[in-house]
Amino acid sequence: MSMTDPVADMLTRIRNAQRTNAKSVMVPSSTLKRSILDVLADEGYIAGYTEQAEGGTRRRHVGQRDSEGERGVGGLGRGSRRSPRV
Repeated sequence: MSMTDPVADMLTRIRNAQRTNAKSVMVPSSTLKRSILDVLADEGYIAGYTEQAEGGTRRRHVGQRDSEGERGVGGLGRGSRRSPRV
């Protein structure tokens, strides 16, 4: 099964984990996702992440921040669409 938008999938996994008060979440790894996770960690939306190799695939273990009553990643919306017609 191919994934249409892997970055949106990663952000949705993080948002869903924060909504369920999970301490961490595993996301597939890539260079672009690592850069996005760096920004999220620098801005305080996540506690941090570590990279783990399982079999032949790399995954990132994202730690959620501990803040009660305050969400990290809240609403997400797409800023652009594929091939918009005017």
